[in-house]
Amino acid sequence: MRKLMLQAICLSLIVFVLANNASAQAGRERTKIPVPVQEGFAPPGKEQQLKNFQEKVLPRIQLSQSQKVKVAKIYDDFFTTIEVQKKSGNRITKDLMDKTIAAKDAQLKATLTAEQIKDLVRAERSLPVVKPHEQMQEYFKKQSAPKNAQMRKPERG
Repeated sequence: MRKLMLQAICLSLIVFVLANNASAQAGRERTKIPVPVQEGFAPPGKEQQLKNFQEKVLPRIQLSQSQKVKVAKIYDDFFTTIEVQKKSGNRITKDLMDKTIAAKDAQLKATLTAEQIKDLVRAERSLPVVKPHEQMQEYFKKQSAPKNAQMRKPERG
């Protein structure tokens, strides 16, 4: 009798916990945390990419003026193709990206010498890559720190 009573209490406790948990989950809605949309968080557009390329990569390479114009046109076409794909709403697949890069590389090989291509690749790789999450961290650091204030180390005592 006592054993039966103990089993009934345990069973009712388990049912109570499960019912309570189910009702708590039903009332809880999943909410997305809003991410602030700022200009600095978006990847650079075609114009900005081309400007960065012309200011930071082209000066590091020994090219004639006609080669600089041709290389700038090749990269302009490359950035335009990528931007058109992004704006179309379609996901940029690896195959599409590989084809676009292969076309760009073929045009560069027709325009530049092997040594100039090596210098171009070296100059491109030396550019810093800024990732969106790093941009967000920098933004929030600037927002949370008061202007003209220096960070103080906590006093230990």
